[in-house]
Amino acid sequence: MKYNSQSSTNILRAGSLFLAVTAVMMPITSQYASAAEHKATVTLDPGTVIPVRLDDPLSSSQAQKGDTFSTTIRADRLGSLQIPAGSRVEGLVREAKPQKDKNPGVLDVSFRRLILPNGRSYAIEGSLIGLDGKSVDKKSDGRIVAKPAHRNDRLTYVGIGAGAGAVIGLFTKRTVEDAAIGGGLGYLFGALQKGDKRPSNVNLKSGTELGVRIDRRVTFSGSDSGSSASSSVDNSRYHKSLEGAGGGSRLTGANDIGVLVGDRNVTFSSNARPVNTANGVLVPIKPVLAALDIPFNFDTASQEMRLEGTQGTVRLAVNSSVATTDNKRVRLGSSAQRIHGVLYVPIKLFALLTGTEATYDRGSHTVLINGSDKTR
Repeated sequence: MKYNSQSSTNILRAGSLFLAVTAVMMPITSQYASAAEHKATVTLDPGTVIPVRLDDPLSSSQAQKGDTFSTTIRADRLGSLQIPAGSRVEGLVREAKPQKDKNPGVLDVSFRRLILPNGRSYAIEGSLIGLDGKSVDKKSDGRIVAKPAHRNDRLTYVGIGAGAGAVIGLFTKRTVEDAAIGGGLGYLFGALQKGDKRPSNVNLKSGTELGVRIDRRVTFSGSDSGSSASSSVDNSRYHKSLEGAGGGSRLTGANDIGVLVGDRNVTFSSNARPVNTANGVLVPIKPVLAALDIPFNFDTASQEMRLEGTQGTVRLAVNSSVATTDNKRVRLGSSAQRIHGVLYVPIKLFALLTGTEATYDRGSHTVLINGSDKTR
């Protein structure tokens, strides 16, 4: 077959047009593919078990009903479960009873929020479950699921043992409210007591591994795995509760405040962050004390905290603005508050504990504790 010059020119033009159109369409196609991938959803079905590690210690002797606590998800144990590394699960103390006489300490917890690395959070209904072979199965793709017999059980911690921190977990359909101290729990202790074991408090150390069983389906967007999206955590409940704290004070810039201990950033849970009031900044005490390595005890009967700082023992009661030391009383400017189980204290308390300045830098919305020259 013969081709004239005009035919050749037309073929070349058609080829150039095809390449041009392809060049234009390829990015568009890639964008659609990327968008489709970006909009992928992740679903956690009931019975799914998420292994987590406790971020801070938790004890039946100090915890209070309504306290929140934070756990970090074990990304290395999720198998095919597509939850971004660095995600957390927020827990709630449903009931806490300290050990008393022959009755063991009791700690009943649940889990209520999944928090992704970018700050977005999703309400969940989660229960405590053991990670042993009797409680869960590991699927071929690495996912962990509750065994059928343990799809509806509740795991409650009951402290029993000769040594401090000994813990026995009880699967029971009865809640702690149903099995009151001195009543229902009496039979639990009697059934478990063997040899010379005696009741103790439940003391869970930081890093303790827990299983979170999902009890109601939850779905979130795969796009939330990124780190640039803004947070959707609803802090309004505790913000509104803090209005009026310390004598009619109101909040300003509550979402923006951070805390530096020396040059280290302090991490707070999603619904318990520092807040600025008319009488000064209030800070959740536990995360800051952990960063300062300061021991902390809280007497539930007197609602008084006892702290062992570098300057000696400091005591402060909830709803009081005066801290006492071994030889003096110090005004803190605003009162310590307990909001939804979380203890908030004025920043002047940390200056009293460390013997250094604790100040609020308004320009950066940052609480500064321990100057860098004095940081341990």
